[in-house]
Amino acid sequence: AWCEIRPDPPADPSLAFLDPGERAAIRLAMAVHADRLLIDEMEGRAEARRRHLLVTGTVGVLASAHLAGLLDFEQAVARLRETNFYIADEVIAAVRQDLAGVKGRG
Repeated sequence: AWCEIRPDPPADPSLAFLDPGERAAIRLAMAVHADRLLIDEMEGRAEARRRHLLVTGTVGVLASAHLAGLLDFEQAVARLRETNFYIADEVIAAVRQDLAGVKGRG
């Protein structure tokens, strides 16, 4: 199935320093052996990597969708910035550089 509802995996006290959403996401990703975890919060990303999970963020999803021809990256970022979602300028700059490198190789 493309999407399914799963019960929360058992609690993990070692994740107590994270917000409940990040804790649940990491526990579920580990329980189902996820290919990738979508997580934006920096502490959560770092902890997921420590647990050998492959992570991406919202901007990474937008970049992948752009490369697949599904959306325009700049337009998507502009629309996202109109919301209360914070994106560091450095993150956008790094992804732009990556996208330019891909375009230059293609």
